[in-house]
Amino acid sequence: MKRILLLISFSLLFSIPTWAQLSGLDRFETQYLKPLFPVVAGIVFIIGALLNLGHFFGENRDIKKGVVNLITYLGILFLIVGIYAAIRSINL
Repeated sequence: MKRILLLISFSLLFSIPTWAQLSGLDRFETQYLKPLFPVVAGIVFIIGALLNLGHFFGENRDIKKGVVNLITYLGILFLIVGIYAAIRSINL
């Protein structure tokens, strides 16, 4: 047990310099991920709406199920955006 604890503490000690090298991730996120997120979210929403068209039209239409599916997608999207914003607000 002591060996495992010692191994874990040394591995954490040696991993600290690698965390210092991750400063380039902020630049990557600002240049690429931040502008592309609304576009990707919009495309996925449009695809989800098109896939749910069967619930709005046709013989077996169930408008309630289609609306619930779209609201569920929006809830998940807002949850992801909230987590992303919370992580961005943390200063290390």
